[in-house]
Amino acid sequence: MNHPKSRGLSVHSIVLSAAACGFAGQTIMDTASGKADLFPATACSWIDAQLSAGSRGRAALNQFLMRVYAEPLRAYVLGSSFRTLGEADDIINGFFASRLGRDDFVPAWRASGLRLRRWLMNAMCFYCRELAHQSGRRAAGGETTDRPDPIAPDAERDLERSFARSAVRAAMDMAQAELSARGLGQHFELFRRYALDGDSCQALAASLSIDPARAWVMIRTAQRAFSRAVSEVVAQDGAAPADVPAEITRLMHSLGR
Repeated sequence: MNHPKSRGLSVHSIVLSAAACGFAGQTIMDTASGKADLFPATACSWIDAQLSAGSRGRAALNQFLMRVYAEPLRAYVLGSSFRTLGEADDIINGFFASRLGRDDFVPAWRASGLRLRRWLMNAMCFYCRELAHQSGRRAAGGETTDRPDPIAPDAERDLERSFARSAVRAAMDMAQAELSARGLGQHFELFRRYALDGDSCQALAASLSIDPARAWVMIRTAQRAFSRAVSEVVAQDGAAPADVPAEITRLMHSLGR
Protein backbone atom coordinates (compact mmCIF):
# COMPACT_ATOMS: atom_id res chain seq x y z
CA MET A 1 0.00 0.00 0.00
CA ASN A 2 1.53 3.27 -1.12
CA HIS A 3 0.28 6.21 0.89
CA PRO A 4 1.80 9.21 2.67
CA LYS A 5 3.04 8.40 6.17
CA SER A 6 3.91 11.70 7.81
CA ARG A 7 1.74 14.50 6.50
CA GLY A 8 -1.59 15.18 4.79
CA LEU A 9 -2.16 16.51 1.32
CA SER A 10 -2.90 20.19 0.91
CA VAL A 11 -6.37 21.12 -0.31
CA HIS A 12 -4.79 22.57 -3.45
CA SER A 13 -3.02 19.27 -4.17
CA ILE A 14 -6.27 17.37 -3.80
CA VAL A 15 -8.09 19.76 -6.11
CA LEU A 16 -5.34 19.38 -8.67
CA SER A 17 -5.80 15.63 -8.43
CA ALA A 18 -9.37 16.18 -9.63
CA ALA A 19 -7.92 17.64 -12.82
CA ALA A 20 -5.93 14.47 -13.36
CA CYS A 21 -9.02 12.35 -12.77
CA GLY A 22 -11.09 14.35 -15.25
CA PHE A 23 -14.82 14.94 -15.14
CA ALA A 24 -16.55 12.18 -13.22
CA GLY A 25 -19.70 13.78 -11.83
CA GLN A 26 -21.95 11.36 -9.99
CA THR A 27 -24.14 13.16 -7.48
CA ILE A 28 -25.11 16.63 -6.45
CA MET A 29 -26.74 17.82 -3.28
CA ASP A 30 -30.37 18.79 -3.74
CA THR A 31 -30.30 21.94 -1.62
CA ALA A 32 -34.07 22.15 -1.47
CA SER A 33 -34.66 18.64 -0.09
CA GLY A 34 -31.32 18.01 1.63
CA LYS A 35 -30.88 14.73 -0.23
CA ALA A 36 -28.19 13.53 -2.61
CA ASP A 37 -29.71 13.06 -6.05
CA LEU A 38 -28.35 11.40 -9.18
CA PHE A 39 -26.26 13.89 -11.11
CA PRO A 40 -27.29 14.15 -14.78
CA ALA A 41 -25.03 13.64 -17.78
CA THR A 42 -23.74 17.20 -17.62
CA ALA A 43 -23.82 19.86 -14.94
CA CYS A 44 -25.69 22.25 -17.20
CA SER A 45 -28.46 19.69 -17.57
CA TRP A 46 -28.87 19.88 -13.79
CA ILE A 47 -29.29 23.62 -14.12
CA ASP A 48 -31.83 23.11 -16.90
CA ALA A 49 -33.69 20.63 -14.70
CA GLN A 50 -33.92 23.20 -11.90
CA LEU A 51 -35.23 25.82 -14.31
CA SER A 52 -37.95 23.38 -15.38
CA ALA A 53 -38.85 22.27 -11.86
CA GLY A 54 -40.91 25.25 -10.84
CA SER A 55 -40.39 27.20 -7.64
CA ARG A 56 -38.65 24.34 -5.86
CA GLY A 57 -36.06 23.98 -8.60
CA ARG A 58 -35.50 27.71 -8.87
CA ALA A 59 -34.99 27.89 -5.10
CA ALA A 60 -32.36 25.12 -5.27
CA LEU A 61 -30.59 26.84 -8.17
CA ASN A 62 -30.65 30.25 -6.50
CA GLN A 63 -29.25 28.79 -3.29
CA PHE A 64 -26.43 27.22 -5.24
CA LEU A 65 -25.63 30.43 -7.11
CA MET A 66 -25.54 32.48 -3.93
CA ARG A 67 -23.49 29.89 -2.05
CA VAL A 68 -20.81 29.62 -4.74
CA TYR A 69 -20.73 33.09 -6.29
CA ALA A 70 -21.44 35.55 -3.47
CA GLU A 71 -17.82 35.65 -2.29
CA PRO A 72 -16.27 35.93 -5.78
CA LEU A 73 -18.62 38.79 -6.63
CA ARG A 74 -17.82 40.44 -3.32
CA ALA A 75 -14.11 40.21 -4.12
CA TYR A 76 -14.83 41.75 -7.52
CA VAL A 77 -16.76 44.67 -6.04
CA LEU A 78 -14.12 45.34 -3.39
CA GLY A 79 -11.38 45.26 -6.03
CA SER A 80 -13.11 47.82 -8.23
CA SER A 81 -14.36 51.38 -7.93
CA PHE A 82 -17.84 49.90 -7.42
CA ARG A 83 -16.94 49.63 -3.74
CA THR A 84 -17.71 53.36 -3.49
CA LEU A 85 -21.39 52.64 -4.15
CA GLY A 86 -21.99 51.24 -0.66
CA GLU A 87 -21.37 48.25 1.56
CA ALA A 88 -20.23 45.29 -0.52
CA ASP A 89 -22.64 42.86 1.17
CA ASP A 90 -25.55 45.19 0.49
CA ILE A 91 -24.55 45.44 -3.16
CA ILE A 92 -24.30 41.64 -3.50
CA ASN A 93 -27.63 41.04 -1.79
CA GLY A 94 -29.32 43.66 -3.94
CA PHE A 95 -27.81 42.17 -7.08
CA PHE A 96 -29.09 38.67 -6.33
CA ALA A 97 -32.53 40.00 -5.40
CA SER A 98 -32.69 41.96 -8.65
CA ARG A 99 -31.33 39.38 -11.07
CA LEU A 100 -32.27 35.95 -9.74
CA GLY A 101 -35.94 36.84 -9.80
CA ARG A 102 -35.84 37.30 -13.59
CA ASP A 103 -37.05 34.27 -15.54
CA ASP A 104 -34.69 35.00 -18.42
CA PHE A 105 -31.53 35.63 -16.40
CA VAL A 106 -30.01 32.12 -16.24
CA PRO A 107 -31.25 31.12 -19.74
CA ALA A 108 -29.52 34.25 -21.07
CA TRP A 109 -26.27 33.02 -19.51
CA ARG A 110 -26.69 29.61 -21.14
CA ALA A 111 -27.05 31.31 -24.52
CA SER A 112 -23.99 33.49 -23.98
CA GLY A 113 -21.39 30.73 -23.99
CA LEU A 114 -19.54 32.44 -21.12
CA ARG A 115 -18.39 30.92 -17.87
CA LEU A 116 -21.05 31.62 -15.29
CA ARG A 117 -18.66 33.56 -13.06
CA ARG A 118 -17.83 35.86 -15.98
CA TRP A 119 -21.49 36.28 -16.85
CA LEU A 120 -22.28 37.21 -13.27
CA MET A 121 -19.34 39.62 -13.21
CA ASN A 122 -20.68 41.36 -16.30
CA ALA A 123 -24.19 41.41 -14.84
CA MET A 124 -22.78 42.88 -11.62
CA CYS A 125 -21.11 45.62 -13.66
CA PHE A 126 -24.43 46.58 -15.24
CA TYR A 127 -26.16 46.42 -11.87
CA CYS A 128 -23.59 48.73 -10.32
CA ARG A 129 -24.03 51.15 -13.18
CA GLU A 130 -27.75 51.13 -12.41
CA LEU A 131 -26.98 51.90 -8.77
CA ALA A 132 -24.70 54.75 -9.79
CA HIS A 133 -27.36 56.19 -12.05
CA GLN A 134 -30.06 55.89 -9.39
CA SER A 135 -27.90 57.56 -6.77
CA GLY A 136 -27.36 60.53 -9.09
CA ARG A 137 -23.57 60.36 -8.95
CA ARG A 138 -21.92 63.25 -10.76
CA ALA A 139 -19.12 63.13 -13.25
CA ALA A 140 -16.25 65.59 -13.03
CA GLY A 141 -18.08 67.94 -15.41
CA GLY A 142 -21.12 67.99 -13.16
CA GLU A 143 -23.41 65.92 -15.38
CA THR A 144 -25.20 62.82 -14.18
CA THR A 145 -23.51 59.65 -15.39
CA ASP A 146 -24.52 56.00 -15.40
CA ARG A 147 -20.90 54.90 -15.72
CA PRO A 148 -18.84 54.59 -12.52
CA ASP A 149 -15.09 55.07 -12.39
CA PRO A 150 -12.92 52.59 -14.33
CA ILE A 151 -12.61 49.11 -12.85
CA ALA A 152 -9.34 48.40 -11.06
CA PRO A 153 -7.21 45.99 -13.13
CA ASP A 154 -6.96 43.53 -10.24
CA ALA A 155 -10.72 43.14 -9.81
CA GLU A 156 -11.12 40.32 -12.34
CA ARG A 157 -8.08 38.54 -10.94
CA ASP A 158 -9.60 38.81 -7.47
CA LEU A 159 -12.81 37.27 -8.76
CA GLU A 160 -10.94 34.31 -10.29
CA ARG A 161 -8.99 33.69 -7.11
CA SER A 162 -12.06 33.92 -4.93
CA PHE A 163 -14.01 31.61 -7.22
CA ALA A 164 -11.28 28.97 -6.90
CA ARG A 165 -11.55 29.11 -3.11
CA SER A 166 -15.34 29.11 -3.26
CA ALA A 167 -15.33 26.07 -5.54
CA VAL A 168 -13.20 24.19 -3.02
CA ARG A 169 -15.53 25.10 -0.15
CA ALA A 170 -18.63 24.13 -2.11
CA ALA A 171 -17.03 20.84 -3.16
CA MET A 172 -16.16 20.02 0.44
CA ASP A 173 -19.78 20.65 1.45
CA MET A 174 -21.09 18.54 -1.44
CA ALA A 175 -18.71 15.67 -0.70
CA GLN A 176 -19.65 15.68 2.96
CA ALA A 177 -23.36 15.67 2.08
CA GLU A 178 -22.92 12.80 -0.38
CA LEU A 179 -20.88 10.67 2.00
CA SER A 180 -23.19 11.34 4.93
CA ALA A 181 -26.18 10.31 2.82
CA ARG A 182 -24.36 7.03 2.05
CA GLY A 183 -23.58 6.42 5.72
CA LEU A 184 -19.90 7.25 5.18
CA GLY A 185 -19.63 10.35 7.32
CA GLN A 186 -16.58 8.95 9.10
CA HIS A 187 -14.82 8.63 5.75
CA PHE A 188 -15.22 12.35 5.18
CA GLU A 189 -13.99 13.17 8.68
CA LEU A 190 -10.81 11.16 8.10
CA PHE A 191 -10.32 12.90 4.77
CA ARG A 192 -10.85 16.32 6.34
CA ARG A 193 -8.34 15.63 9.11
CA TYR A 194 -5.85 14.20 6.63
CA ALA A 195 -6.19 16.98 4.05
CA LEU A 196 -6.78 20.03 6.23
CA ASP A 197 -5.23 19.18 9.59
CA GLY A 198 -2.25 17.26 8.24
CA ASP A 199 -2.83 14.17 10.40
CA SER A 200 -0.96 11.11 9.18
CA CYS A 201 -2.79 8.01 8.04
CA GLN A 202 -1.20 6.06 10.89
CA ALA A 203 -2.38 8.57 13.50
CA LEU A 204 -5.90 8.55 12.09
CA ALA A 205 -5.98 4.77 12.06
CA ALA A 206 -4.81 4.63 15.66
CA SER A 207 -7.49 7.10 16.74
CA LEU A 208 -10.16 4.71 15.42
CA SER A 209 -8.34 1.47 16.32
CA ILE A 210 -8.38 0.34 12.71
CA ASP A 211 -5.70 -0.88 10.33
CA PRO A 212 -3.84 1.92 8.45
CA ALA A 213 -4.71 0.23 5.16
CA ARG A 214 -8.40 0.51 6.04
CA ALA A 215 -7.99 4.16 7.02
CA TRP A 216 -6.33 4.87 3.68
CA VAL A 217 -9.21 3.26 1.78
CA MET A 218 -11.64 5.48 3.69
CA ILE A 219 -9.58 8.60 2.94
CA ARG A 220 -9.35 7.74 -0.75
CA THR A 221 -13.11 7.09 -0.93
CA ALA A 222 -13.78 10.57 0.43
CA GLN A 223 -11.13 12.10 -1.81
CA ARG A 224 -12.84 10.66 -4.88
CA ALA A 225 -16.15 12.14 -3.72
CA PHE A 226 -14.44 15.49 -3.29
CA SER A 227 -12.82 15.30 -6.74
CA ARG A 228 -16.20 14.54 -8.31
CA ALA A 229 -17.72 17.50 -6.49
CA VAL A 230 -14.98 19.87 -7.70
CA SER A 231 -15.63 18.71 -11.25
CA GLU A 232 -19.35 19.30 -10.78
CA VAL A 233 -18.88 22.85 -9.53
CA VAL A 234 -16.56 23.70 -12.42
CA ALA A 235 -18.90 22.10 -14.95
CA GLN A 236 -21.83 24.02 -13.52
CA ASP A 237 -19.82 27.16 -14.20
CA GLY A 238 -20.05 26.29 -17.89
CA ALA A 239 -16.97 24.22 -18.68
CA ALA A 240 -17.56 21.36 -21.12
CA PRO A 241 -16.75 17.91 -19.67
CA ALA A 242 -13.57 17.64 -21.74
CA ASP A 243 -12.41 21.06 -20.51
CA VAL A 244 -13.00 20.49 -16.78
CA PRO A 245 -9.49 19.19 -15.90
CA ALA A 246 -7.73 22.11 -17.59
CA GLU A 247 -10.20 24.58 -16.06
CA ILE A 248 -9.50 23.22 -12.57
CA THR A 249 -5.77 23.56 -13.18
CA ARG A 250 -6.17 27.18 -14.31
CA LEU A 251 -8.25 28.02 -11.25
CA MET A 252 -5.76 26.48 -8.88
CA HIS A 253 -2.92 28.33 -10.55
CA SER A 254 -4.84 31.57 -10.02
CA LEU A 255 -4.44 31.02 -6.28
CA GLY A 256 -0.70 31.24 -6.65
CA ARG A 257 -0.63 34.53 -8.55
